[in-house]
Amino acid sequence: MRLKIACAFIGLILPAAALADDKVVKIGSLSDQTGLYADVTGPGSFLAAQMAVEDSGLLNKGWSIDVVAGDHGTNPTSGPASPGNGSTRTRWT
Repeated sequence: MRLKIACAFIGLILPAAALADDKVVKIGSLSDQTGLYADVTGPGSFLAAQMAVEDSGLLNKGWSIDVVAGDHGTNPTSGPASPGNGSTRTRWT
């Protein structure tokens, strides 16, 4: 199930990135890595995203695809919609 979800995310991201000439993509996985729900959504979701990248075959075609993981720690203010300098985007880039 997780692999299907990761493939769906990659399927949404890659068509937009296909227009880029440099063929570099960074995929972020924000989930609970250490908290209460880590058994369900923790390191397994990050691993599923990495496996989906490998299964896509784009690495063999010269694409550079980086999968990064973030731990939200069950804290709603650490999500991508959080304002200011503490946003997820500024920490991952």
